[in-house]
Amino acid sequence: AFLQTHEVKTLPLMFLGSSAFTAMVSIVWVAVVERLDLQRRFMALLVTAIASFAVLHLAYPLAPKAMALAQLVWCTGISQLILVQTWNMTSAVLPSRQAKRLFPVLAAVSTLGAALGGGALTLGLKVVEAQHMMWFVIVLLVYPLTQVKKLIKALQWSGDERDSAAEAQLSGLASRPLSRKEAQDQAANVK
Repeated sequence: AFLQTHEVKTLPLMFLGSSAFTAMVSIVWVAVVERLDLQRRFMALLVTAIASFAVLHLAYPLAPKAMALAQLVWCTGISQLILVQTWNMTSAVLPSRQAKRLFPVLAAVSTLGAALGGGALTLGLKVVEAQHMMWFVIVLLVYPLTQVKKLIKALQWSGDERDSAAEAQLSGLASRPLSRKEAQDQAANVK
């Protein structure tokens, strides 16, 4: 929609504006982020994205040129926050070792999504006008909104179960009787 209403030479200005907006939104997000727990924070971000994307889309016919710019700048900033919050949720909910293994998977899925999304967009533009593709984005955001509570609960349970198993193993090591060699080594260290 942006290139339908703006010249190509305005793209650098749009990217500069989008970058500045993303930086400002990120600073505000960091200041606010600790006031909500993980689940509420992620759900609030998704609801904000869905509602604001819908409002921007519905306002598009009123001022196409301004709304195309607003959509591009706003959606870029909010999308970056969703991405960062997804990584944050992963590292907060999972044990660090498992989170580190999940990061490459998320990156691969994101790359695959970008490639498939480009193809889907090309096909979608044959059926729907560019300005109406925002509904596709909104539908894609509704799914994680409906699943985030269940996902966080499952990941936390999984992490808690692993933590309990690790604690049991450590306490088992601490309470087991020492072998003869370990007792001799310990006695030698005391003297």
